[in-house]
Amino acid sequence: MPQTLQIKRSATTATPPTLAVGELAWSEVSDNLFIGESGNVVTPIAGAGTFARKADSLAITGDVSGTGTLSSGVAVALQATGVTAGSYGNATQVGQFTVDAKGRITAAANVSITPAWTAITGKPTTLSGYGITDALDLTTAAPSALAASASVGTATTAARADHVHALPTAAAVGAVATSAVGVANGVAGLGADGKVPTAQLPDVAIGGLNYQGTWNASTNTPTIPTASSSNKGFYYKVATAGATNISGITDWQIGDWIVSNGSAWDKIDNTDSVSSVNGATGAVTITTITGNAGTATKLLTARTIAMTGDVSWTSAAFDGSANVTGSATLASTGVAASSYGSGALIPTFTVDAKGRLTAAGTTTNTPAWSSVTGKPTTLAGYGITDALSTSAAIDGGTF
Repeated sequence: MPQTLQIKRSATTATPPTLAVGELAWSEVSDNLFIGESGNVVTPIAGAGTFARKADSLAITGDVSGTGTLSSGVAVALQATGVTAGSYGNATQVGQFTVDAKGRITAAANVSITPAWTAITGKPTTLSGYGITDALDLTTAAPSALAASASVGTATTAARADHVHALPTAAAVGAVATSAVGVANGVAGLGADGKVPTAQLPDVAIGGLNYQGTWNASTNTPTIPTASSSNKGFYYKVATAGATNISGITDWQIGDWIVSNGSAWDKIDNTDSVSSVNGATGAVTITTITGNAGTATKLLTARTIAMTGDVSWTSAAFDGSANVTGSATLASTGVAASSYGSGALIPTFTVDAKGRLTAAGTTTNTPAWSSVTGKPTTLAGYGITDALSTSAAIDGGTF
């Protein structure tokens, strides 16, 4: 059973008739807790109405403050946040405010409303829309104020200042409709650079090579775009060798060209061609190799091969006539050769980027109590014999 401490209690009597000094009792009838005092006095100390007669002072501090008692209550007041009391916002100013994490305004001010012209929506597009009445309206007929009785000018006679010609139509001045720009059987448009886009040029016009500058094949700078009809004939000259994969090609050497054919990028190899053979150019014919290279079975002068860095090794003399071997030695990392770790000590170590131990040591195993798993939850589990088990019950009886 769960651990239980039961005091004297009653479900039928409002007040216990007697209690020993310091003895507690609870009545469900009066809903009060009683204690026995000297002189066979039984005093209620808790329960409904017991503390309502107390006149202890109460004080509240923090974001609100105030003092009072249980019987009379506590009048509280919010603390000032520093904001100036007043009204904010009107037809020409917007109220700007700062709020703290508790939702209280800590600062406020009026800021003039200055909307950007581009932010205004629903702007009218006519003189009447703006309410302008003193402008000369552009219509096909002359304004009545200037019509007077003058005759209209002719094709060879300029109009006089006392009347206005009708506005010419787009067709009359040879204007091209915007719907005819950049479409088949229409006219070519201009791009942001002021030039006709290549998409509007015939293939024959963009078939030639168009030099775009140098290219870094290691970092792909500038970035090579996807080959398309709009960049057909574009080419770059490799200034820095690299292995950037462009259309499946990864071997780029200084001097090579990368050229768009309209659907993929091609490579013009300018580095693998042989410029001369043994000082001869043109159509060179090789007949006989002379000298040591013609009959060599080993190197003329023996060589040694050496390695340095993380591994050191130097071979025996090598002339190509036989295999050579050598013993390689790893470079020391500075760690002390020893055994680390035990039942009470945890090994510690430092590893470099190449996976080598550069330092090692030990530290005492001091696990935190919160990290221990499988902890028991009973007295018996811990082997504790000097404490009261939950199976014990203390019962004060009834009255």
